[in-house]
Order: sequence, then structure tokens, then C-alpha cells
Amino acid sequence: DSANPAPTIPCPVLGALSNDVWWEFTSPLDGIAELHTCGTAGDLDTDLVMYEGADCTTMIEVGCSGDATILAGCQAYYSHIQFVPVVAGLTYKVRLGSWAAGASGVGTLTIALVVPSAEICDDGLDNDGDGFIDCFDADCIGNPSCFEGDSATCTDGVDNDGDGATDCADIDCSGVPPCGVEICDDFIDNDGDGLTDCADAIDCPFGIPPCDAAANDECDGASEIGPVTGFGTYTGFIDSTLASDSANPMPTLPCNLPGALSNDVWHSFTPDVDGAITVHTCDPAGFDTTVVVYEDSLFDCTSLVEVGCNGDSTILAGCQIFYSHISGISVVGGQTYKIRTGSYGLGATGTCTLTVEFFAISPEIRDDGIDNDGDGLIDCADAVDCPFGIPPCDAAANDECDAATVIDVSAGAGIYTAFMDSTLAS
Repeated sequence: DSANPAPTIPCPVLGALSNDVWWEFTSPLDGIAELHTCGTAGDLDTDLVMYEGADCTTMIEVGCSGDATILAGCQAYYSHIQFVPVVAGLTYKVRLGSWAAGASGVGTLTIALVVPSAEICDDGLDNDGDGFIDCFDADCIGNPSCFEGDSATCTDGVDNDGDGATDCADIDCSGVPPCGVEICDDFIDNDGDGLTDCADAIDCPFGIPPCDAAANDECDGASEIGPVTGFGTYTGFIDSTLASDSANPMPTLPCNLPGALSNDVWHSFTPDVDGAITVHTCDPAGFDTTVVVYEDSLFDCTSLVEVGCNGDSTILAGCQIFYSHISGISVVGGQTYKIRTGSYGLGATGTCTLTVEFFAISPEIRDDGIDNDGDGLIDCADAVDCPFGIPPCDAAANDECDAATVIDVSAGAGIYTAFMDSTLAS
């Protein structure tokens, strides 16, 4: 954590501002700045502070946000600072940290510089500084850019008219193909009820084609991951949209935040030599999962022994908000292990990548992305074996205010972005 104190100005839902990193920019104009960390699922839950001044000892706090809700299409928790006046030639510092103490991760910092004017309805900027952007601004009602109601605008995944409803869920798309009665295999929510294809159980009943049960819906139909040819990373695809709850009981061994384990599917992994495995569902496009790993000693699902379980984890970066991660399970060459993946939420389904990292137990290697010693900590997060400050576990280059990364905004009004990585920040 930076040596600078926590902000003292009002700050909605400020968290720990932990493992923070810094940027700076020099405004090329007199206008308004807007900053946010709205990204995609898996991006870090952030705190954001903006300061005026080039000197880290005398700069003044001018904006702060922990959590915000005004933007669409973001991760569950992001930060958003609006309506900060900026002056041409002045330098501004931006401090970004994690909301949760000790957490770190990756994401995107966005800076929008605007010279106040009448709202332009298709440039992604809040031109008039009223807090509403493009079609979400009442000034854009009736603007051609804000039309929703033909086959193109009703299938583009965008709330074109800013009314809070997208595509077939928008009343303006009623009766516009493909909006109407649910079609069970076109990957579109045709009837706008929030359920797509076979997930729409009323209109597309389970068990009737194309909504047949998943092939790996039960243990004895587990999909094989492999062939396994030595240590390495192996993946399988999870699709629980046509799955049902397994007949197998819920796990009994300790399991962090296990959830419902609903609509579960099964995979099988057989190592060719002794070693260890880490199993996870980290996938930015994935869903909230629960994972259980069993040893299948008789290879027929009749004698399953639980060897690992996890509902939610926070150890990996670049994942969806909620994913599962089981680290350091010792495995025997030739023995089969069954992996059961279900949704955390009751009745939920989704698609995701299942990853199995197969490795030899060894001292921790600092930069291979693997928990080599099986202690649940990977690379530089394993502070005992990979001390902070010793390469490659050096601090982030912009770890402190006086080393802030410069964002070039000399082009004037517009949107600028920077990549945020706090995994090596202190």
C-alpha cells in the first residue's frame, strides 16, 4: 500500500484502497474529466482517487469513488469519478487500488476529457456534464442514433434508445424478427424474458430436442480431459445449459462457499505419472461455479472419495467475479479422478473453461503461473518462497505516487485508457 494517506474527501463506498498503483496526466484543455474502471467480468473491484498537482507532497484530492452503478456493461463492482473540472497545463494524479484489503488484479482505467457542450449522442462522452451519456441523456430522445426497433438494432446487444432494455427485452422490438416466440437453438433470447434457448425451460422443455440432457450430466458419462502426456496444463469445456442435478450427494469435506452445486456436469482426468493437480474455472466469460474433485478408485463412479472442493476463490487474476479453485491435490499415475462442476446459484447454468494444471511437486518457481509446492499460493503471491522485492517479484513500476505512469492526453478532448495491473503492487 502506498505511503500516501487514505482520502479524506467524501467517497462513496470506499474500501481498503489496497495494493494501489498510480498514473498522471496533464490536461491539454479547460474542461471536465471523468474517470472509471468499468471493464468486463473478472476485472478488479477497485477504489479510485484523483488529485490535482504534480508534487506528491502537496497535491489536493479532487475526486474519489469506491463503488458506482451508473455505467452499463461493467464488472459487478467498479469505481467512477465524474464532473471534475480540469485546467489546461495542470497535472493530475490518479490512484487506483483494490476495494478488498490484500487483493490485487488487472483491469482498465478510462479517462474521458470533455469540453462542455450540447450532448452529442454517439461519441461515448457526457458532453454536457449532466451525468448521462449519449442515448441515456434525455437530450438525445428522438435522435436517429438512439433508435431501437429493427432487425439490426434488436440483435446488437446494445440499449440503443437508452430506456434500460436491450434487444428483444425492449418493447420497441416486439414483433421485430427474431423477437417473438422463443426459438430453442438460435442463441437469442427471442421472447425477451432473460432466458435463452434451452435455459428457457417453459418454452423449451428439458428432454425434448434440441434440449436433450448433456452427455456428461452424470458421473458415468464424464467427459475425458486429455489424453494426458506428462506435466502441463489441460482444459475441458463446461456447458451446463442442458444439465440436471446429479444423483450424487453434496460434498462432506470442508468446502469454501460451496453453493448449490446445481445442474452439475462431470469430467474425468487420469494422470500418467505421480504428481499434483490444480483445478479451476477461472474464465472471464465463465459463470459462478462450485467444483468437487473425487478419486475414482474402481474407475466406475461407485466408490468416489472426495479429495477437494471449492465454491469461491480469489487467488487468480483475470477471472470472472466468482470462480472455483482447488490447489495442490496429490495424484497417482494411472488413477482416475472425477471432476464435478455445478453452478453456485440454485437452478443457474452456464458455460466455462475447466482447467487442470498437472505438475510435479517442487520448490515454488516464481514466474511459471503454477503452484509448484502445492501450498495454494502461486508465484509471487507465495511470499515465503518468493520474497517481495527480489526479481521477478519486484514492485510494480508505478507502485508509488512519485513513479506514476504518464498517460498522454495531448490529443485533447476524448477517451483515453490505461492497463492496470496491481498484482505486484504493495
